[in-house]
Amino acid sequence: ECKGYRHCLWVCPLGAPQFNPAEGKMTKCVLCYQRVEQGKLPACVATCHPKALKFGTTEELSTYVREKAARRAQRASFYIIGLR
Repeated sequence: ECKGYRHCLWVCPLGAPQFNPAEGKMTKCVLCYQRVEQGKLPACVATCHPKALKFGTTEELSTYVREKAARRAQRASFYIIGLR
């Protein structure tokens, strides 16, 4: 339960949590459900320039992770360090 300490406000780089003075508590990120209902991505995902944030169903995200892991495994580099 939120105690209104505002720690989440201080650490969130996006400023998503907001303090509600009437309740003395923080309002949390709701993943921009209004945007998602319109077929859009949450604002943080849409504006993330390095594309570090992902959004989707559990199945979509699992597929993304498996494919990314497979691509990384294909281009793995090995370095052998030996003695002269």
